[in-house]
Amino acid sequence: MLAPSGSGEAALDLISAADFDGLYCEVELPGEVDGWEVGATFSFVWPDKPTVYASALVAGPPGRLRKGIFLRKPFGLDRLVTVFETSATAARARQALA
Repeated sequence: MLAPSGSGEAALDLISAADFDGLYCEVELPGEVDGWEVGATFSFVWPDKPTVYASALVAGPPGRLRKGIFLRKPFGLDRLVTVFETSATAARARQALA
């Protein structure tokens, strides 16, 4: 499901409203809530689903990411697809071992 939002606050509302396969989130979002907070909330609600942060303006995450991956723009669509495919494979393996 693709669910663009107009602000960080709107993105937070979407997280609990639907079942997503993963999150791709810009770090810079309109409003008080940034992409880091949206991603952290998504990872808390959906711990086995991939979280991808992206930015052309930010050089990297603030400190170490607890969960997720940061991609510096520009990057090819194939890189994003690979990140999601790898994350989905890892999640299936974790479930099989549980």
